[in-house]
Amino acid sequence: MHTDLHGKVNEAAWRLTLGADQLHLTRTSPMAQPEEYVLDIGVASIARRWFKHEPPSALEVEYAIEEIENKLETWHRLAGQVLPLHTPDSQILDIAKLAAIPLQAETALSRDVVEHTFGRLVAVIQGRPASVEGLPADRLFAARLLILREFMHHMKCESIIVKT
Repeated sequence: MHTDLHGKVNEAAWRLTLGADQLHLTRTSPMAQPEEYVLDIGVASIARRWFKHEPPSALEVEYAIEEIENKLETWHRLAGQVLPLHTPDSQILDIAKLAAIPLQAETALSRDVVEHTFGRLVAVIQGRPASVEGLPADRLFAARLLILREFMHHMKCESIIVKT
């Protein structure tokens, strides 16, 4: 965070959008033009390529993790840029709801909460009824949660702010 010549606080940040076929990451700053980065990791494409079951099997999740990690590795130079992470993605807000996070105009979802929610999904994958965990058993939810988890872990993001 820094102050411009007029005394206004300006903060650079990342904006994450999980699309059907691509992940978009934009570095925003009031002092510079946005920088956009795109990876061919999308919620629908991961679900389509790897998840043949609902919920997906443990092996299907492992293959998806491998692909996501390999693609995120190309962004290793960005991982050191510790900036606030924001998203306009309402479906990430759904993850916050499932994690019982109180919703606000800007809802913070920590990496620990995402990891805990993923652990709940793993329990479902291992045979626990999805209804017991209060999670959807569908492939798109699993893909979205998995991509978010891997992104936050590999990019060293402590939390993501969902703007509603």
